Amino acid sequence: MHQKDSLFLSDPHHICRAYSEGRIGWRFAVRALRFDSYEELITEMRNHSFSIPMPKEDDSRALMDRLEQLLYHEDER
Repeated sequence: MHQKDSLFLSDPHHICRAYSEGRIGWRFAVRALRFDSYEELITEMRNHSFSIPMPKEDDSRALMDRLEQLLYHEDER
């Protein structure tokens, strides 16, 4: 795992910023933050004072696969 990826996934602020800027989709953000719902993501976004973009349904499958791989390796530690 890349150290940069691990750092990104360990910081809710970075995940919220990436979603706010449109670099990741809402489903990716929800899973990266280990939330159960979009509503939890919105609450976190508000807590960090980020603008909330309109949700896109087209999260990249490759990104989702990468996240699952990274989270799997985190859980093994």
